[in-house]
Amino acid sequence: MTEQTPITLTTLVGLRNGQGTWLEEDCDKIVLKHGTKSITFPAYVADHLRILVESTSAVTAKELPSSLDDSGKITLLRRLESGGVIDCVQLEPPLHQESRV
Repeated sequence: MTEQTPITLTTLVGLRNGQGTWLEEDCDKIVLKHGTKSITFPAYVADHLRILVESTSAVTAKELPSSLDDSGKITLLRRLESGGVIDCVQLEPPLHQESRV
């Protein structure tokens, strides 16, 4: 069993390449299709999923709509990671280091 990558509010994530990803909406749910996988979510995360699916670059949990609290955003991203839909692009933004002379 592989240990899950830690995801925080500033972890950059992006869709896994190589498979088509799209959303199918119903009145009370939204289904994320990724290749041959389907993951069903409650409709209230539709905007969050839409941002992830439509984004052309990596995003962080902080960039997702505020209709979910911070722990909800992280939980959503962890579910997508464990489902093989997203990958961590970078764990944390790099810290600026002062150059020494």
